[in-house]
Amino acid sequence: MPGISALLPQDHNRRWLALGNLVNMMGTGASLATLVVFLADVKGLSLALAASVLAAAGLMGILGAAPVGVLIDRSGPKSVAVVTELVCALAVLVLLAAPGTVWIIVALTVRQLSVTANTVARATVMGRMGDAEDRVALRAYQRAVTNVGFGAGTVLSAAAVAIGSTEALVAVMCLDAATFGFGALATARLRGTFRPAPRRADEGTGNRSAVLRDWRFVLLALLNAVCSLNGVAASLGISFWVVFASDLPNWAVSASYAINTVLVVLLQVRFSKASSTVHGSATSLRSAGLLAGAFCLLLAFSGALTGWVVWLPFVVATVVITVSEMWQSAAGWTLSYEFADDRLLGKYQAAWHLTNDAVVKALGPLVVGLAVARGATGFVVLAAAFCLLALVTPAVVSTLERSRRVALVQS
Repeated sequence: MPGISALLPQDHNRRWLALGNLVNMMGTGASLATLVVFLADVKGLSLALAASVLAAAGLMGILGAAPVGVLIDRSGPKSVAVVTELVCALAVLVLLAAPGTVWIIVALTVRQLSVTANTVARATVMGRMGDAEDRVALRAYQRAVTNVGFGAGTVLSAAAVAIGSTEALVAVMCLDAATFGFGALATARLRGTFRPAPRRADEGTGNRSAVLRDWRFVLLALLNAVCSLNGVAASLGISFWVVFASDLPNWAVSASYAINTVLVVLLQVRFSKASSTVHGSATSLRSAGLLAGAFCLLLAFSGALTGWVVWLPFVVATVVITVSEMWQSAAGWTLSYEFADDRLLGKYQAAWHLTNDAVVKALGPLVVGLAVARGATGFVVLAAAFCLLALVTPAVVSTLERSRRVALVQS
């Protein structure tokens, strides 16, 4: 594979990290796009039961982020990443062999818990692999690689669903298990200690709640989570609008995902450079919010269009919200590291992901769904909210940064 090899970093650790992400996300993209069909056609679950099972597993995945930070800081992020990838592979195999609904629930819940833990562990690994500017660039590159893998996986999924046979659907799930196994192998090849964080003197007297006592980090995590709703707008917002509020064919949803994937692959690293500092991140969050507002206005005034004319605002809106998402993601990476205590990086990353998932997964579908249901008025209100958030965010980040610097000097 000389073509792929030329695109991978020359550094040993970054190369294996990229390979693991590429292959792992190929399986994830294939399985996520196939899972509902697999549960219905192979396991015989009804729509209501399949939706309930997936919702329950997703909720457990959110809650699972809370204790994983302690485990990462005590055992080391590399060890946790390897183990959770192997557990993911095992969970998929259990799902394949599951004789009934109870085992399906167990398998999906364990898989979701392990995916959450693995995400936090890998974020901590990347946080230990460079300084502030370097690790944000690293995460931007890894996100681009992730999108390549995920996109390839969705193509495989589309082929399996088109074939429609039990064998094709089972093959996709087997691929998912195999790619998790390769991800574990790739992570294990990383060089360096990635040892557990040094034990703090106050660990026996409330160290577990150290992140919660860091009110600046908690407030920033909440602010970032609200800003991350632009990602829900990029996915569910476009999907709901295409299906329920526009004259576009349903396959336009797939087209929006394709545009999003290509743009992230080509531009995420470049857009991350503006967010390598706290000040730059605050500016990026402002730009992301304003673009999210523009996206909502485009959809608000395009629903009444018909025929080929509606494709122009649809494509522009997809590009605008993708750029917004790239700016917001890069800013969030920087802030999650800069405001964290490096000695407790696992706990801080776990808290950051838990806050983000709780807001995005719990409120995101509701907020976006209400906007679509209210039509143009709903999108205008959502646009105003995004713009107001964009104008307030830089001042909040700057205030928190000044307060943090004063606290560091006083300590």
